[in-house]
Amino acid sequence: MTALMPAIAPHWRARKNYAGMAGWMIHIYNRLLRRTPQLPLPGRSRAVSVWLKDRRHPFFVRLGSTDMLVLDEMFHAREYSFVEESLRGVHRIVDLGANVGFSLRYWNEVFPGAKILAVEPEPENFNLCRRNVEAGGFADAVELVRACVGSHRRLAHLSGGDAWAYQMSSQPEAGAPSVPVVPLSELLETHFPCGQIDLLKCDIEGAERELFADCASWISRFKAIVIELHPPYSTAELFSDLNRAGAQFDLVREFSEKQCPVLLLRSRAS
Repeated sequence: MTALMPAIAPHWRARKNYAGMAGWMIHIYNRLLRRTPQLPLPGRSRAVSVWLKDRRHPFFVRLGSTDMLVLDEMFHAREYSFVEESLRGVHRIVDLGANVGFSLRYWNEVFPGAKILAVEPEPENFNLCRRNVEAGGFADAVELVRACVGSHRRLAHLSGGDAWAYQMSSQPEAGAPSVPVVPLSELLETHFPCGQIDLLKCDIEGAERELFADCASWISRFKAIVIELHPPYSTAELFSDLNRAGAQFDLVREFSEKQCPVLLLRSRAS
């Protein structure tokens, strides 16, 4: 029993993150489901509500998925806290790769009243994203678009990865959903047709290379960017693409505790 204590202790401490024991039990059961994908355990993939401590509204997660991990990163580890600490007066946000909506809930919490354009391609993620936005009580502040972003319009297919790591592919896999690819300039023309946008959040599983390689038509509209870079796309390549587009950004903060670094950039023109 003593030998098990180091493994058990972090999960026992995690109970303080939840409003009651039920949330903590979901946390524990979700880890069991993740560790035993071959077992036909009940409830796998079912969406359930989880209540976090000191928050008024529930979050919806799928049992056995990465949803609980994303929730933990966003609200317990506070992965984007350096964005909150570095930016003020955020009123308009574009969130690329909204997943199941936890980043949207976070933006609504730290930048209350901000209008958000959220883009998420995977259909199950998209539906749960809508549900989490509605549960958070700020659906009127969010425009949800099911699409990928890219340099030109086309139809792509989502392949590989877990619920938080789908990638665009031109080759369909069996059962893989198809999704339209839309240039960001077109999305902005529809949803934020004029004026500056305070924050671009970009976590699109490697598609950032294509997005920023052709960003000249829209990059000047953004005051700040928080982006997760997926290898082989590097910080140097990102700045090279920005410079080629005529945009001058400074690196404000870098969060590098994950496998993929997360950068916060601020425009010199803002």
